[in-house]
Amino acid sequence: LRGSMGDEMLVESEEGLKALIHDCRPQEQYTFLMEALCNEMPSDVKTKAISLLKAAILGIKAEKRYMYLSSCLPTLLKRCSACDHDLDQFVERLEALKELALIFPQASKELDTEDEEERARKKMQGK
Repeated sequence: LRGSMGDEMLVESEEGLKALIHDCRPQEQYTFLMEALCNEMPSDVKTKAISLLKAAILGIKAEKRYMYLSSCLPTLLKRCSACDHDLDQFVERLEALKELALIFPQASKELDTEDEEERARKKMQGK
């Protein structure tokens, strides 16, 4: 991690990413990683940050995960989908973005299941 001319922190390595989110709750990890992804960083570090972001979101309760979709995916698509010089790293980054995006339908299905279970419980209780 290093400071730049402004107050933003630039992450230049995988170790820097891990130091950034060390001992943080998943919601804090999400915030820090999104901020880091909005700044410049090496392509391979950006791909790792996306993977860590996925892990952070999966650490958030299923019923709250959907709240992160509206800010997460559009921002990442804008900041991380441009091809830089290394095509292989770009393909890896797109794969990481795809894997991240796939957790949101999963979270939606989990919510649907929880809603069905709640309705069944209420029906059995006569409510």
